[in-house]
Amino acid sequence: MPRFFVSVLIFSGLFLNGCSNNAESLSITPGEWEITTTSAISVLPQAVSETETKCLASTELKPSDMIEESAGCVHNQIQVKGSELSWELACSKSSGTLSGTGSLKTSGKKEFSGGIQLAAPSEKKGLTIGKTWQAKHIGACK
Repeated sequence: MPRFFVSVLIFSGLFLNGCSNNAESLSITPGEWEITTTSAISVLPQAVSETETKCLASTELKPSDMIEESAGCVHNQIQVKGSELSWELACSKSSGTLSGTGSLKTSGKKEFSGGIQLAAPSEKKGLTIGKTWQAKHIGACK
């Protein structure tokens, strides 16, 4: 499997950074969060889930925060409707391109869920990558 597609599993991980307050984000409570991530890629036999805790210092959650390695990626068509955020994503690396959509939904300021669906062009024989997140605030950062 090309390195780019393997790195997508890493790149689409959840590593939230500081965010600005704007109309392209959702409000969350800063602190320690328990985040369960499930990743599926069409060329692998089964999905993989993991749960981890992260200290999220920001009060805002936006699409660019949802990927670890954002170089070469562009978020567009970002829309906020109430407690839901959606966007389109296109990534171009030397080993290939991926495009798709993502979404996040908050349940109050102490829970969020969402996911991202990416696909490679047809010459990659229908490669698809999906990732979902379930997160809940569990207290102050340690």
